[in-house]
Amino acid sequence: MASSSSSLRGLRRLAAATRRPAVVASAARAKATQAMTASHAQQLSSNAQEELDAMPFWVPWTGSALNRALSPSQLELFASKFLAAAASASCASTPSMAVAALRKERDDALTRARTMEASLASFSHRASDAESKLSLAKHALASELATLRADKEAAELTAADYRIALNALREESRSRSTTDRDRADADAAAVDARLAEVTDALDRAEARTTAATARALDAEHALACALEDAAKAKAKAKSGAAHHATYGALLHDFGYKRVYATPVTSLTSKERVAVYDQQRAFRAERAETIAEEKAKEAAELSGGFCIPGVISIAEGTANVKGGGARKKKGSKDSSGDVVSASILDGQHRVGALDILLARGVLKPTDAILTEVFPNVDDVRAAALFTEINAATPIRFMDLPGVVEPDAKWALEGAAAKLRDAYPAMFSPSVRCKIPNVNIDALREELHGAEVGSRLGLITEDDLVGWMLKVNAELAERSEKQWLRLRPKRGRAARGSEETYLKALAKAREHGFFLGMCDSWLDGPED
Repeated sequence: MASSSSSLRGLRRLAAATRRPAVVASAARAKATQAMTASHAQQLSSNAQEELDAMPFWVPWTGSALNRALSPSQLELFASKFLAAAASASCASTPSMAVAALRKERDDALTRARTMEASLASFSHRASDAESKLSLAKHALASELATLRADKEAAELTAADYRIALNALREESRSRSTTDRDRADADAAAVDARLAEVTDALDRAEARTTAATARALDAEHALACALEDAAKAKAKAKSGAAHHATYGALLHDFGYKRVYATPVTSLTSKERVAVYDQQRAFRAERAETIAEEKAKEAAELSGGFCIPGVISIAEGTANVKGGGARKKKGSKDSSGDVVSASILDGQHRVGALDILLARGVLKPTDAILTEVFPNVDDVRAAALFTEINAATPIRFMDLPGVVEPDAKWALEGAAAKLRDAYPAMFSPSVRCKIPNVNIDALREELHGAEVGSRLGLITEDDLVGWMLKVNAELAERSEKQWLRLRPKRGRAARGSEETYLKALAKAREHGFFLGMCDSWLDGPED
């Protein structure tokens, strides 16, 4: 302890001599220990005794302390590490070197302190934001609690008034004389009735008091829950980006929509993500075409392939396909009551993803970019669907609200059944040549001709039966009749007579004549 005190006093004298700020005592003691060693002192020759006497008074004490504290091997190691370099320089460690080391140590400590202060300031700023939000919640709940307490006090005052009135009536009934028996009985009955009214009023007041007390307790519980939610929100903010069970990792929240990296298994799961009720009909062949192109792209490109754009999803009460009875147009309740996720745009890309997942081209952990619109009902879903498809060719009848859902799906089902019956006569191109037809063009022609309302064809079976009947009637025409009744405009009017007869031969080969003309849409001939 005496050696340490002497070392400290010696370092202070050195600091005063160089007119520099004082350094940490512990650092000075460490540097002094490195500078002086008993081993080195023992190696001084008798000729250097005068130099030893000229050293600061605390140097011998330090050497003695090290000689007592360290073993001989430790002293040799200390001397070889710290005194050898000093001997080669022909002088011991100078006070200025010790001071410089101490200054460097001080500067490092100050740098670490400033870094810690900056981190503390950042954390304090975040904590201040959280506390301000919590303060607002506390203020709102405190206001509501004060209101409830005021209601409770008012109810208690009312109850007290009723109790006073009740006591007054009781005193009045005791003091009233009973000179007339009948009158006394009548008065007693009136008093009992009044007493019953007052008692009932008192019960109601006490019930209101109990309710006010319950509301106050609920408010206190809500405040506690708010504090807990604030703590959870603070912890969640520190934990990183949010993760949704269905949509996956949240990339950004724009307010009006959220962008996710959604696992492909969630998108292809009908239980998790359905399809918007007013969505255009799903074409399996289109999804197959997309899947084939993307599989080829994945095989040719080392970086895999990409799905262009995003998959648009409506989250809310908008009706979905297969979601039960559809609501009629113009009904007051134009939205469902079950919150669900439905695809507004990208159903064919999702179908292709399902195919690629089944083939092993995609892994279940692969993510697809999606945009989720929250709180979407039928009206907003229709607006979003129209906006998304405004720049993409879409059949007029596929726009939401143009065709009643039942009529639309009847036309869709009838056209699909006809395609299944005559697959060779249906072309994916909307500009196909006769006698082929395109399923979407056929649906729109049936809708435009109003065959359902004109001929009383309500269901898809009615439509299929009528079209098969018309097709059988067209099959009975002779070649001369076909040439005589050949349309003067439209698809059938294009090309030469030879081309027209080749088309007729194909129609006879497959037994399908509805693509040869469109006059059959006008109904039975007179």
